[in-house]
Amino acid sequence: MKLREFKWLLWIVLVGFAARAAAWGYFYTHIAAFATYRLPDDALYYFTIARNLAKGLGMTFDTIHATNGMHPLWLFIITPVFFLGLTKWGAIHAIFLFQSLLDLLVIWLIGRTVYDVLPNAHETNRRTAASSAAILYALSPLVIIRSINGLETTLVSLLAVLWLRRFVKLNSGISKKNSLEWLLLGLTTGFLLLARTDSFILLIPSAIFLFLYDRNRSFAGIAISVIAFAIIVAPWFWWNLSEFGSLLQSSAQAVPIMAMKKYHVMYGTAFMKDLHLSLDALKNSLKPFWYSTFGLSLITIGYRIVNKKRKIEPAELAIYLMLMGGMFLLVVHTLTRGFIREWYVLGLIPLFLIGYGVSIGMNAGQNSSRPIGRWLLAAVIIIVQCFWFSGKQYKSQEAVVYSGLPIVQQLTRDSKVGALNSGYYSYFASRPGSVVDIDGVVSPGAVEYISRGNLRAYFQNDSVDYFLDFQGDIGGYRSLIDRNMLADFVLDTAIVCAPPDSLMLYRRVGLPHPRFGY
Repeated sequence: MKLREFKWLLWIVLVGFAARAAAWGYFYTHIAAFATYRLPDDALYYFTIARNLAKGLGMTFDTIHATNGMHPLWLFIITPVFFLGLTKWGAIHAIFLFQSLLDLLVIWLIGRTVYDVLPNAHETNRRTAASSAAILYALSPLVIIRSINGLETTLVSLLAVLWLRRFVKLNSGISKKNSLEWLLLGLTTGFLLLARTDSFILLIPSAIFLFLYDRNRSFAGIAISVIAFAIIVAPWFWWNLSEFGSLLQSSAQAVPIMAMKKYHVMYGTAFMKDLHLSLDALKNSLKPFWYSTFGLSLITIGYRIVNKKRKIEPAELAIYLMLMGGMFLLVVHTLTRGFIREWYVLGLIPLFLIGYGVSIGMNAGQNSSRPIGRWLLAAVIIIVQCFWFSGKQYKSQEAVVYSGLPIVQQLTRDSKVGALNSGYYSYFASRPGSVVDIDGVVSPGAVEYISRGNLRAYFQNDSVDYFLDFQGDIGGYRSLIDRNMLADFVLDTAIVCAPPDSLMLYRRVGLPHPRFGY
């Protein structure tokens, strides 16, 4: 089909571009809003490592030790930005601009995928179902503000939709004996895992169906896919094993330690902890339905599945299997980590919007639909999202930018500063490698000290002179990990800048009180 026949979808992409350009321009000139609404501390981990990689220091956070506390594909994609000689903020805004443009591909693919999966539907129904799903993504404030966040979220969304398109073709019997299609499926799988290494969980229901229930499966094709996948991911896994002795990233090891200790204290018994996590897992597995359409997609997909009058087509089944994988991903994260990051849900929104668009199209079938009804419903969802999800995500980061960064920039001229939330501090420090990550997210060496409950020794081993973080976070680590972690430090300054919490600066015993210019 020629491109001019998709003018309606091009217009939606253009509208999405205008919305993303407006958001980018606003946050470019409003740093406080940028930090509190859009730029999580974790994104600055990526930027610090990418800058060090561009300088020839390797994949390292502190310029000394290697790190695997990131997902490699996004890191490699953004690294060239740091060859451009931009300012620190300039590089950040350039990455966000690139991510905004990348997101336009996701809009296009949502519309095309829904349209392509409905070949037997009435043309009006087909177009309005596809356009409804695409416009919900193009103008979603959740996507525009929170999903475009400097992390791998948009890249994962893009590759997940590309993988789905490949799987839909194969599950429909189209090109099932075509070796090229199987090769592309394997390559896409590999890149998806490099974009976020836990994405294999997303594919488990589809893989089970392919291996156990698909009577027309091609073993030769599967072998081609597996080989292509292995070639893509093998270097990353080999490097992890040789460098760290584990396939798991440091963040996957360090974060659950703290989370599970907290839940043990909160709920006392293993039964109560498991019960709480199970209920949380159920709630979190439904979040993509809520984030994408306020639960409407759950109703339309549920009705489509139970409606026995219309048989579920193979292409449609491929989509629902992918949605099951998304829900399973959130369940696994909740049960093993104790919580989920919001961007895990945001990365799944395109898949669930595709499911929504296909379900409303299939439910209507050969009947024509009134475009105004579906578009009006989409408009209502978008408007409600603007109010429902309008709060600041990272309120404390305004204090980090305007109170913490000046301290860190002065101290790191000739000292080392430790922090639990070290993304902003490391990226804007006066010297590379002068900020030490304490919570182990990007410091594999810290994981062992955390698991042993001896962060005091980690401070000594990395020659930390000062320690800066929020009182609440410090209290959590002192009570759950190591009550003696700051035994060699004294409280120097308390800054009440994010009520009811405060930034607390500790200095090593024997060091003089630093003089700040504020």
